[in-house]
Amino acid sequence: MKFRFPLLLLLFLSASLFGLNCAVLSSARDWPGSYCNTRNCCYPKSGKPPADFSVRGFWGYYIDGTFPSHCDSATHFDPSTLRRKMERNWATLACPSSTDFVIWKQQWMKHGTCSGLAPTKYFETAMKLKQRANLLGVLHNAGVTPGGTDYYSREAIREAITRAIGYAPALQCNLDKTGSPQLYEVYICVDSSASRFADCPGMPKQTCGERIKIPLF
Repeated sequence: MKFRFPLLLLLFLSASLFGLNCAVLSSARDWPGSYCNTRNCCYPKSGKPPADFSVRGFWGYYIDGTFPSHCDSATHFDPSTLRRKMERNWATLACPSSTDFVIWKQQWMKHGTCSGLAPTKYFETAMKLKQRANLLGVLHNAGVTPGGTDYYSREAIREAITRAIGYAPALQCNLDKTGSPQLYEVYICVDSSASRFADCPGMPKQTCGERIKIPLF
């Protein structure tokens, strides 16, 4: 089955990876369906990405909600070293498709340079967190199947993720072209060593109604 719902999964970690006294580290994940069914999208040159969550960002937050940025203008990242893996796990879907290198480089310069990690390690850490969370598998195991016209309970989705990782997520939604609410973002946290999931300080505002769709990709 092909899935098309845009989820943005945000994994929050506490500061030790980012070494700048951040309260949490956030790793954002997109579900390509919710992105592509609300605007034009372009696939990477390697073809359509897998129907799975895609990393969109990875950054740290201070307790007051602000975040460090552009910490080292001298350290650059060459995306070509991880291109195939990035196109599968960090696909931008922005148009034109040639913008992927630009977006990856921007992500590194704005947030990666504040992480205390080497460029390759920074991107690989975010992609590994995506695999560990495995939200697509969690939802499937709970009987939440992307596609069609079915609506799902917001609380059923939250409870499925809570059972899987031990901590409650925050959910955010957008609207498809018919005005129907669809699952767009999921926020979860891990501890400072990224070894276990944890509570999130300062969850974002919930924007989903009681019943939501999960479209195909």
